[in-house]
Amino acid sequence: MIRKSHRAAVVFGAITLLALASCGRVMVGTPIVTARTSEPYAAVPPALRTASAEILYVTDREPAPTERRPVWYGFNRSPSQAYGLCEVRFGDGLTWDELAAQTSTARRTRAIPIGVGRVTELGRLPSVNQTLFYDDQAGVLNEDPQITRERFQKRDDFYRVLGERLALTPKKEVFVFVHGVANSFGDAMFAIAQLWHFAGRQGVPIVYSWPAGAPGLLRGYTRDRESGEFTVFHLKSFLVALGKAPGVEKVHLIGHSRGTDVVITALRELHIAFTAAGLRTRDELRLANLMLAAPDLDAQVMSQRFTAERVNLAARRTTMYVSRYDKAIGLADWLFRSWRRIGQLRFDDIPEASRRTLENIPGFTIIDVTFRSAGHGHSYFYDDPRVASDVILLLGGDRPPGAEHGRPLTKKAEGWWELDEDYLSEESPAAPAPARRRHWTQQ
Repeated sequence: MIRKSHRAAVVFGAITLLALASCGRVMVGTPIVTARTSEPYAAVPPALRTASAEILYVTDREPAPTERRPVWYGFNRSPSQAYGLCEVRFGDGLTWDELAAQTSTARRTRAIPIGVGRVTELGRLPSVNQTLFYDDQAGVLNEDPQITRERFQKRDDFYRVLGERLALTPKKEVFVFVHGVANSFGDAMFAIAQLWHFAGRQGVPIVYSWPAGAPGLLRGYTRDRESGEFTVFHLKSFLVALGKAPGVEKVHLIGHSRGTDVVITALRELHIAFTAAGLRTRDELRLANLMLAAPDLDAQVMSQRFTAERVNLAARRTTMYVSRYDKAIGLADWLFRSWRRIGQLRFDDIPEASRRTLENIPGFTIIDVTFRSAGHGHSYFYDDPRVASDVILLLGGDRPPGAEHGRPLTKKAEGWWELDEDYLSEESPAAPAPARRRHWTQQ
C-alpha cells in the first residue's frame, strides 16, 4: 500500500510537471531548421528587430498588481477579459545583431536569460453579468443596451491594436496559444515568444491566459481544472471575435497540456452552435491549424468530443504531438486512473476499427515523438530543437507531413507519423534547403 506521504509526493510531482518547464529563464536551444537556414532573420521586419518581443495577450485572470509590477495578473478569476501587451526580454543588454547571431546557431557562446519586462493593459471588456433584463415577450434575458454598446466599442479597440500588430508583418496570420495548469501569467509568455522569434517573427502571436497557477498540491491542481471550465465561455467569445477581426487571414490555435481540454471544450461548444445555424466552423473562426501539444486529455473523452461530435471538422488541419516519455502525462494517468491519456497515446493502443476511422479523418495527424527529450519531456514542442523545427514547418510553412514537403517524418500508418531522434540530421536527404524555408510565427 502506498503511504499517504508518498502519495502526496507523487501528486505534487504530477502537478509540478504539468507546468511548462520555464523555470530556468534561459532561452531554449535553437531549432535545427533555424540553425540550418542561411540568414534566418533576414526577413524580420525592421520594426521588430529588437532584443525583446511584444506579445499581445487576452486574459480573464484577476488583476494582482505589486509594487514592482503595477500591471500583473494572478490565479483568481475575473468576470471580464482584459487585453494588452507583454514585453518578453531576451538577454541582458543584447543588441538585435547580437541576439540574431546567437540564435542562428546551435553552438552559442553565451546563455541568453529571458524574462518579462513591461506589461501594459490596453483595455477591458465589460462582464456579461453586469446588468441583465428579462424580456417577457421574447422569454429571454437581454443585456443592458449601454453595456452592449460598450462591449462593441472595446472589441473595436482590440481590433485596432491587433491591426497595428498585423501592419508590422507581411504574414496576416494570428497564432493563439493556450497554456496548461500551474502556469503564472509570466510563464505563459515564454514559449510563444521564443518560437515566434526562431520562426522569423512573422504573424502575430497572442497568449490567451486563463486563471491557472493556484497554490497548493492537489487543491491547486483541482482549482486550476475548474478555472479551465470557467474560462471556456470567455475563450469562445474571444475566438468568435478574432474570427471577425479585419485583416486576419488565418488563425492558428495551439493548446498545451491541460490547455488542450480548454481548447477542445470551447471548440466543441462553438462547433455545435455553428452547425445548428448551418454555418461552417472553420470558416467562421478562420481556423487553419489546430495544434494540441502533450494533451492532458483522457483518450475516451477525447474520442467522444473530437470524433463522435465531429470537432475534427472545426479546423482545416489538426495535429497532435504525443510522447510515451512524457513524465507529466504519465503521472496524470496515475492521478486520474485513465485508460490512457492522449499525451502518451501509442499506436498499439488504437483498436483496429479506430485506426480505420483515423485514416478517414481529413487533415488529422498524430506525431509520435519517439525519443526522450530534455528535462521531464513535457514542453518538448518548443524546447527540443527537433520538435520545435517540425512545429515551425507545420505552422509557419503550413506544410503537411512527409519528406516531400520538407518534414521528414516516418509514416507508420495513415494519420500516424513518427518524429525520430535524427529528425533533420545532417544525414537526412529530405532536410529542407535553406532557400526554401518559410517563416512562421507558441504553452
